[in-house]
Amino acid sequence: MSSVSKALSLLEVMSRTEGRTVGISELAAAAELPKSTTHRLLKALEGRGFIGRAGSRYRMGERFIELGSAVWRFEYDELRECSVSTLEWLFERTGGTVHLGVLVGTQVLYVEKITGRGGCAIPSRVGARMPATCTGLGKAMLAHSSDDVIEAVLRSPLPRRTASSIAQGRGLEQEFARIRETGVAYDREEARAGVFCVGAAVRSAGWPIAGISVGGPARQFGTESYANLVREAAVRLTRRFETASLQAAGI
Repeated sequence: MSSVSKALSLLEVMSRTEGRTVGISELAAAAELPKSTTHRLLKALEGRGFIGRAGSRYRMGERFIELGSAVWRFEYDELRECSVSTLEWLFERTGGTVHLGVLVGTQVLYVEKITGRGGCAIPSRVGARMPATCTGLGKAMLAHSSDDVIEAVLRSPLPRRTASSIAQGRGLEQEFARIRETGVAYDREEARAGVFCVGAAVRSAGWPIAGISVGGPARQFGTESYANLVREAAVRLTRRFETASLQAAGI
C-alpha cells in the first residue's frame, strides 16, 4: 500500500466523521494503519491544510472542505438550480421536508433539502448519503433502474435503519413492482422511526436521473393526496430538465 493510498484512506475515514474530532487511535484502527504511520501522515496532511487539529484530536481541514465544495459545485449545481422552483412549489403545498437526491450505487446522495423553521428532525443533510432501499426517493429511483442494478440490489444484504426497513429481497422486489405501477414510493418509518415520506423518480428517456420526496413526522405524508403532489412535482422537474437540455443543445 503506497503512502498516497494510506493518506487517502485517512481522508476517507475523516470524511465519515461528520465534523467531529477524532483521536489518533480511532483513526489508525478505522484506516487499518499502524499508529506511527498514521501520525506521520496526519502531520503531512495537517501541513497542507487537509487535516486540522484541536489539542490531541483531529478534524477535517479547510483545504479538504474547500476541494469538496469545488467538486460539489461542478457536479450538482446545475441540477440544484434547475430544481429550486419545483422544490419550493412542493414545500409550499405540503409544509413538509422536501428532498432532492441522486442515486450513487445503492445509496441516495442528497443534493438539496428544504425544511421549515423547527421542522422535523429527518436524518438527512445536503451531501449526506442514506441506503436507497430505506428511503422513498431511493426506492423510486431503484425501481426504475436497469435490470442489472435491481438484481444486484436484490442479491445483496439489505441494510436496516429501523425495524420497519425492508429486510428481504422478495419483499423489496414486490415493492419495486408497486412503485412502477403507481409512480411513487413510500418510506413508512424505514429510515427513522416516526418519519414518513413519499418519493418519486425524475426520469429522462425512462431512466432515473434524480428523485424527489416530501416527508415529516406524521402518517399523512403516506397518503394519496401527498403522493399526487409528489407525482406532479416529478413531472414538473422532468419538464424543466428536458427544457434545460434542449437549451444547452441549442435546440
